Amino acid sequence: IWSVLEGNTFRRDRAASSIAHDLHRKSQEGTLRSALATESLMHELLARAAVGAEEPTAAPEWLDHARRTLQLSFQRQLNGDSLARTAGVHRVHLWRSFHRYYGVTPGKFLRMKRLDYALAGLAESSLPIAEIALESGFADQSHLTRVFGRRFGVSPARYRRQLQRP
Repeated sequence: IWSVLEGNTFRRDRAASSIAHDLHRKSQEGTLRSALATESLMHELLARAAVGAEEPTAAPEWLDHARRTLQLSFQRQLNGDSLARTAGVHRVHLWRSFHRYYGVTPGKFLRMKRLDYALAGLAESSLPIAEIALESGFADQSHLTRVFGRRFGVSPARYRRQLQRP
């Protein structure tokens, strides 16, 4: 798949090429966490392709840097204003541009990354849910439970119990 993704399709789009590279790397790891990351990256790549069909230009470097910062630092408590300062743009401009090029707001992108990580933690470890919440970048277990329930319709505890059923 990597040779196809690195072909002419992504030569002009550095952000898509970067996503494709991450996709290839994660697909080689073979863990549930990497499988979830692979799925998330595939969605990101497909969203980028859909946006790219409407918008022929690549995301500006500052915006790609902001996306990579979110992707690599999702476990930390991030602030929209500090992310915008790092990118060198106004927060509103960052949010609008991010949505335009990537199909989601930075906040939703961050929640998706955190939920992917929490899902894998619930499936692969026996750590307490509160610890998984903190490791995933949520403020506490209650925050994870609210976001998880809205997204998946069940609590993290119930999800874990369902995984453990024979």
